[in-house]
Amino acid sequence: MSRRFLDQIIENKIYRGGSIAVLIDPEKTTVDQVKFIAQKIERIECISFAFLGGSYIADQSTDRWIETFKLFCSKPLVLFPGDDSQLSDKADALLLLNLISGRNPRYLIEKHIGAAQKIKSLKIETISTSYILIDGHTCSSVQYFTQTTPIPSHLDAVVANTALAGELIGHKLIYLEAGSGALMPVSTQSIKKVRESCVNPIIVGGGIKTTDQILDHFKAGASVVVIGNHIEKNPDFFDALEGLNIGVCN
Repeated sequence: MSRRFLDQIIENKIYRGGSIAVLIDPEKTTVDQVKFIAQKIERIECISFAFLGGSYIADQSTDRWIETFKLFCSKPLVLFPGDDSQLSDKADALLLLNLISGRNPRYLIEKHIGAAQKIKSLKIETISTSYILIDGHTCSSVQYFTQTTPIPSHLDAVVANTALAGELIGHKLIYLEAGSGALMPVSTQSIKKVRESCVNPIIVGGGIKTTDQILDHFKAGASVVVIGNHIEKNPDFFDALEGLNIGVCN
């Protein structure tokens, strides 16, 4: 990857309206499906990145997924790990997630301590990320595995202040997450409140099912919109993304 991932996010927001990322969850995706997804991502202009990760990977096959992806796609692949078993030096960058919306010390600092030397040895771009779980009106895998309570979706000021706290601590990205399979995505009002309070790029994921929702999130201030569960269940959604013009969100 010639440019740093964080720089690409910022540039794409300025010049293209934003970036779409596709989240690949190895727990739910076969190697053949990775090939199909990689080919789609390579061809569709508005998709800028792939994220790889999930709450749980039983067979520690991260390297194999990345190698398969890179055979068919030249776009950056970024780790979105739920555990240190999902780390790999074959990826282009790593989101070092800090679940600051919860109060479980394992996901605030303990897991980071355990993985610190391994992360340092990867020698890939590592981006400290405020990971903020917002109620998507269902119990997500993130909520289950981390045993943390999401922020109620109507508490926009709490979401914004949580994001601001992470930024003041020194995090470089904000990730607003409604959770895989969320019935409701993060509200545009929450995104706007965070945008008003913070300067860091905002990634938004969970429960996004339509191109209108994608465009609304960009207009509200998101820099990256992540599609995951919906594409897993509806691969034809790639066709809707193929002609999407996110430049209108500038």
